Amino acid sequence: MISVRKNINGITLEANVEDGFEINAKAFLGVFENIDLKNIPDGYKIQIGWTVFILADTPEGNKKILSPDYINDPLKKITEDLTLAIQIQEKQFDFLSAFKIKGEPTVFYSKIVCAKNVLSADKIYLHRTQKSDKYDSGWYIGFAEAQEIPSTDELESIYAFELLYKKPSFVQFLLLPTGWMVIIENNSVTAVVSPDNKNILH
Repeated sequence: MISVRKNINGITLEANVEDGFEINAKAFLGVFENIDLKNIPDGYKIQIGWTVFILADTPEGNKKILSPDYINDPLKKITEDLTLAIQIQEKQFDFLSAFKIKGEPTVFYSKIVCAKNVLSADKIYLHRTQKSDKYDSGWYIGFAEAQEIPSTDELESIYAFELLYKKPSFVQFLLLPTGWMVIIENNSVTAVVSPDNKNILH
């Protein structure tokens, strides 16, 4: 583990990451350059994309960035190791950048509705609709070849972060905005469909 530091308006901001991830951490710290860290209280939370980061005071008078602990229990535990949180951010932004789409965050604790057993299927689609409440991501994951809309007892909901364990490649899609759809076949993306029903995957 290494600690990467950046002086921002007179306050040293720290990020701990795994060895070999220093360049990524330095780029990430740049996100905070326009924040007045001197007036940020200990434990202040800030949402950046998928993750809600925590700015914690250190005994030296610096600020350290903490993240939900995605490896253990992100709803209850936090960690100083930002490696995974930054990797997720990068994958999500890279996916959007490839198609020049403006994103709409899915926070890690928001809910995704799924057809039961869909994550083990060969042909799957992910479609984002309007959120029903602040804890709803708007995402639905269903069988691509389904002929009928599933009944309520054929559905289940999961936290967005659970995809990290069940279908990690799907996490990269979660910044797509309302109206967009992704179609997967045998773990490969076969279509990225816009709200006007155009496949922009080339």
